[in-house]
Amino acid sequence: MMRGVQRQVLLPAAVLASSSVLLLSGCGSSFNLGPTTPEPAVVADMHGIVHGGQAAVTGATVSIYEIPNTASGGANPAAGYAAALPTAIGTATTDSSGNWSVSGLPSCVSGSDEIYLVASGGKEIGNSTTNSALVLTSVGGPCGAQFTFNFDINEVTTVATEFALAGFSSDYLHVGTKSTNTVGLTNAFATVNNLVNLSITGGSARTVTPAYTTAPANTTPDVFSSIPPYDTINTLANVLASCVNAAAGASDSACTTLFSYTGGSNSLAVGQNGVQGPVAGNTADAALYIAHNPGLPSSSGFTENNVAAVWGLPAPQAPFGPTLAAAPNDFTLTVNFVSGGLGGSSLGTAAGGNNLAIDTSGNLWVPDSRRKTVSELNNLGAPISPTTQISGTTLIQAGGYSGLSLNSPGRIDTDSSGNAWVADATNCLIGLSPSGSPLTGSPFTSACPTTGAKSVAVSNDGNVFIEGGSFIAAVTDPAGGSVTGFPVSSGFTDLTTFIGPDEAGNVWWTDGGNNNGGYVTGAGSVTTAYSGEFGGGPLGFGAFGPLTGNGSNGSLSLWIPETSDDIQPVNAVSPFSAGSEFIPVTGDGMEEIQADGIGRFFWTNTGQSPVPPNVTVYNSSETQVSPANTGYTGGSALTNLDSPYGMVIDQSGNVWVVNTVNYNALHKTGPYGPDYVGNGSSATNLTEFVGLAAPSQPVNALNAANSTYGVKP
Repeated sequence: MMRGVQRQVLLPAAVLASSSVLLLSGCGSSFNLGPTTPEPAVVADMHGIVHGGQAAVTGATVSIYEIPNTASGGANPAAGYAAALPTAIGTATTDSSGNWSVSGLPSCVSGSDEIYLVASGGKEIGNSTTNSALVLTSVGGPCGAQFTFNFDINEVTTVATEFALAGFSSDYLHVGTKSTNTVGLTNAFATVNNLVNLSITGGSARTVTPAYTTAPANTTPDVFSSIPPYDTINTLANVLASCVNAAAGASDSACTTLFSYTGGSNSLAVGQNGVQGPVAGNTADAALYIAHNPGLPSSSGFTENNVAAVWGLPAPQAPFGPTLAAAPNDFTLTVNFVSGGLGGSSLGTAAGGNNLAIDTSGNLWVPDSRRKTVSELNNLGAPISPTTQISGTTLIQAGGYSGLSLNSPGRIDTDSSGNAWVADATNCLIGLSPSGSPLTGSPFTSACPTTGAKSVAVSNDGNVFIEGGSFIAAVTDPAGGSVTGFPVSSGFTDLTTFIGPDEAGNVWWTDGGNNNGGYVTGAGSVTTAYSGEFGGGPLGFGAFGPLTGNGSNGSLSLWIPETSDDIQPVNAVSPFSAGSEFIPVTGDGMEEIQADGIGRFFWTNTGQSPVPPNVTVYNSSETQVSPANTGYTGGSALTNLDSPYGMVIDQSGNVWVVNTVNYNALHKTGPYGPDYVGNGSSATNLTEFVGLAAPSQPVNALNAANSTYGVKP
């Protein structure tokens, strides 16, 4: 077994060699994701321009901040991070053409700290009033990078920056993490470059992410492509530009109206029903408010919203395009990815696919029972596992990790060392290293007494539990490559899927046949904690979190979806007691449920007319904090949800959903050219909701070990 190995977030060499991955067009300088060791680094010189729309901004102060990635640094203290201002390591003022330059910047404390850029004040050329509400942001990447290109700081970079960093920001000047989540902050900063071109020759929303600008031979968009939400980004950039370019500055109605919808009088007050700050008084904080609350609840709550009103704010001759042709359901930023073995037609059944896991580096793992593969992508959606394998002259089969005794892969989980564990309906249990190689002893076929396994969960003491419908078993010495566990039946008739490990080393289960649930210890002892509590029966998916609503004694608790589309809250520690069931408004077709880092619960819904496919969010007091009747659908029609299934929240607060979409006529840009209209086929991809959740630890074994269920890692 490969212990202690973590994959770098850098893209695989094969992809780097074949594409302009992470290269800023027009400059030839790479936007690196950072050094592998946190050594002090000299930032040296930085330069660029500040734009308000397409016009230069003169007299703006450009501040260059070092955001610590190895110690506590500023975010919302109520959300688990310290409230410290980042360190300004240099400043400049834009000239009459909007240009700025800083020379001789001091060394950063650490080469893995991140560079964050803020332009504030100043005025658009042609205006006479300095605009104190003008605040625009961007990122420079890690301190160890070489900044040899010009940065364009504008409304587009501001939207991308505030959404990507939303989980680490309480306002535009309080940004940071703590030493236990450096992966999350690093990946969040890198995500900005996935959404926008940061250079002076760009400063524009991307129509394809960098890893997908060059397609491998013989591929089509249903096996290799990405679609960023450029129309939503441009729309929101135009909203900000209406204030940035306002002739009367901060007092202009273009600014005051925007701020009324982003924490002001026309919106739900910050702190009410889970609405997050800041209360906007500048354009960067307005973008951050929208990132925190993309459904834009009105002052009446989530039953009404301000999405259409904000969509209508830009002037007719807005500077950025293309834009959303009509007001969306919400302003979430969603990116679709398909590669690394995803694509083609849909995955297998829910028990044998349609789920995913994220490892300690933020890499994503997706099993496919139909193709007998597991796909791995990094946190930027770029393939790590092979994208395609060609059979014959016309048939294109998606790649992924294949062989490895994968026959009918089902649910997947990851451990604290970055390994992936796959339940297999034929070969019981497959262990994969971070590079996709089989672990010692894999496959663990003898761990299953009769049939194969459906789901898997790794406990905080390293035991790997599996269930096969009528039994639970465990591999209690996975590092040794031998089966030293137990098979137990205890009267199970229809085990659904594991929920996950608790802090005592137990793994929780539900049984749809007996309508009960409980846990199994590492020694094989089974406790039935709840019997007859789950309405029409438990779906099997569930999530741990610290509940404060009914059914909680203030410690670790569970939300369990039921086949009747209810949610049942229960305690996960003794004394066991269940709260009252409740029916979510947008709960039709519930598939997966997860808790984020501030105790909110997210779940995917395939939808049932008139409810569209969506992600629904409730706070721990059982109040819906996503758009009423619809949930979050994905904003842009380019990237909205079609058939959402499995879901995981990563260390940066991004929500990743296994989503089956129709690829007909969706791909008008990217390496396949503007004339590609697709063939009407469906493809299973990953949809990323950028910054929608609070940062979370996706590895449940670490949550159980460190007591981080429902809190930021």
